[in-house]
Amino acid sequence: MTKFYNKDVNDGSTPEKANTLKNIEEIQNKGPINITGQQLHFGPFVMWSKLKTGDISELIKRGKKAKKSANSRLAGQLKKQFLFEKDDENWFWKDIFQPYFQAYRQLHCQYHGTPNLPVAYKSLELWINYMKAGEFNPPHTHTGDLTFVIFLETPKDIEKEIKNFEGTGPRPGQLLFEYGEQSTRPWNKHGNLITPSAGDFLIFPTLLKHWVCPFKSKGTRVSVSGNILYAYANEIEYPKDYL
Repeated sequence: MTKFYNKDVNDGSTPEKANTLKNIEEIQNKGPINITGQQLHFGPFVMWSKLKTGDISELIKRGKKAKKSANSRLAGQLKKQFLFEKDDENWFWKDIFQPYFQAYRQLHCQYHGTPNLPVAYKSLELWINYMKAGEFNPPHTHTGDLTFVIFLETPKDIEKEIKNFEGTGPRPGQLLFEYGEQSTRPWNKHGNLITPSAGDFLIFPTLLKHWVCPFKSKGTRVSVSGNILYAYANEIEYPKDYL
């Protein structure tokens, strides 16, 4: 039986490490291991997809009509956040969001190993954000069951700003997701960092904590967000706590 000395594996001066590496090399040289297994999926499921170019342009156009401030109901430290007009909101939910919701449901159920039973949604609100230099979104969650963000435009110079960033933390303008416990070793990935580009469309559970770092580049990052509730069919018997 192969013996591993994990306590010494980081110490290059010990003979135990040399023996351990030798044993690992011997195992690897034997070829593929014929053992099957399953992966347990748990934690939040986030779908990252792309919006079509034509839909991006249409959202930007309709977003310019939005004049009612959403600042009092949002966490963002942004001056310009506006609720869409009702007809534009109805257009979005019907013509844009529906297929992405169905795709999310299918992948969500595959990820968690749950049956993909018929589930609709009820829209709550839809707003557009105009983020400029120095503005940011602090760590926060949303109301409802699912939320999303679609990035429509990003400042031209932000890639250069990110490249020149010298810190150890998240980079300028990045979107961060945080979930679970931190660990000193990578057995648990505590979060995810995303550098948004135009068309990025992310759907995720509303209680997944997320935030957006400020940037210094000139220009405006334009994004659209919204929240929804699941709607269940009365004639179907769903498992307990089904989502």
